[in-house]
Amino acid sequence: VKDKSTKISSGIYREIKGLTSSELEQVMLKATRPDDQPVKGKHVERLVGVTYQISGRYDIYDAVLRKLWNKMAEKDWRTTIKALYILHRFSSDGGPDHQAALKKKEIKSTCVSFKKTVFEEHMN
Repeated sequence: VKDKSTKISSGIYREIKGLTSSELEQVMLKATRPDDQPVKGKHVERLVGVTYQISGRYDIYDAVLRKLWNKMAEKDWRTTIKALYILHRFSSDGGPDHQAALKKKEIKSTCVSFKKTVFEEHMN
């Protein structure tokens, strides 16, 4: 009963967050919804399409990667897999002007996550 009410509460929270978020956040929420359906192509195309709409001089990945890392850290494996798939699509299909910025962000985020994990293991 507790698991069912937690799932219902989580679903309601996601819907409310979607209503109050920006368009890009709404698409991210829809694309990473924890259900058994694959990510809809229109959601991925909308997310990846942003990399072609915004000049390479602007770093769009700070917010995007932060959201994806948070999705990958969620307990539901379906959300994690969907976030990984979106990250893959960003890196393979994203605008060429943004590719170098994405690679730098990925490497930096991975190093920070690794250092944090190693530090936490040694502290416990």
